[in-house]
Amino acid sequence: MIRVLFYLALVIAFYFGFTYLSENDGKAQLAMFGYIIHTSSFLVIAVISFIVTLLITAMLFIKSLIRLPFDLSHRFYNSRQNKDVISLLDGFQRSLTGQYSVALKLAKPHLRSKQNLSKKAATFIMYQASTKHEDRIYYLKELLTFRDINYFAYKELVFEFLRYDDFAEALFYANEALKINDTDEKLNLAMIDIYGNLNMPEQLSDVIDKIDKLHNKHMSQIAAKAANYLHKAAQNLIDKNQDDGAMEYLHKALEIKPSHYLSLNLLAEIYNSTGQITVINEIICRNFAVNPAIELFDIYYSFNQNQPKDEIYMLFKNKVDYCEDYRNIFSYIALQLKLENEFKALENL
Repeated sequence: MIRVLFYLALVIAFYFGFTYLSENDGKAQLAMFGYIIHTSSFLVIAVISFIVTLLITAMLFIKSLIRLPFDLSHRFYNSRQNKDVISLLDGFQRSLTGQYSVALKLAKPHLRSKQNLSKKAATFIMYQASTKHEDRIYYLKELLTFRDINYFAYKELVFEFLRYDDFAEALFYANEALKINDTDEKLNLAMIDIYGNLNMPEQLSDVIDKIDKLHNKHMSQIAAKAANYLHKAAQNLIDKNQDDGAMEYLHKALEIKPSHYLSLNLLAEIYNSTGQITVINEIICRNFAVNPAIELFDIYYSFNQNQPKDEIYMLFKNKVDYCEDYRNIFSYIALQLKLENEFKALENL
């Protein structure tokens, strides 16, 4: 806006200046090459203005000639950049729609690009469009070189290795990702499988506590899986005659999933072998009072065969307020204990 106003002011100044000179023409005398030339001052100023304008025009033309190679190369570069962007966007869209071969073909030439952004985009498309495990791993590792997306690459490497049960490699990249963000929900859930399959119960127990603290809503989903891994770890310790460590993992399994009967049964075997069956009996009865189940009775009865049967029946019956929902459970208990009168009474209700 300022330039436009300046230009208008200049034109107006020239107009009034030349108008004034034409109306008030003065005399001018020039001495050149031994000649004396008499002329008007208006003509002299007009010639000088013309010469100055000509010189300015010549300078601008020479400047444009000097800049011409740069301008042409810049235009070519921008044109090439636009073509690269269009090609990469097309490749990305193709990879999303399942046209993997076309996407690979479009992205591959840009892997050698000197532009960091183009190379990064091409590598990402190659990863997305690759169907072979080895190729996906290769391109994900290439993405690790780009600092702004290496966290994404670490996470994807974890899940890529988990798909092929390579838990050792998954653990390595998971640890790297957790150094960047140790509260990632999906990653912490994946650690359950990693630690469980690598038989790392201490780390498994720690990550369970971490999930319980940070992502409690997922505890119900992972409880059974985590309890199975802890049960497996406890069994391995029992095979090595390390009952104390096994009991710790079994108690942890029952803490996160009280109805994990494999852990409860194994824990009962340990307590029975050490003459502490009353401890497991208390755990069974406590769990039965909260969640009546046939499995709890079976475990209790298998370790208390010498206890009077009617006493066992009344023990379980007194733990809950009887209702129609528990009829089948108590019918089963009466049948296993061979208490015909109680069984018939239940059938006649």
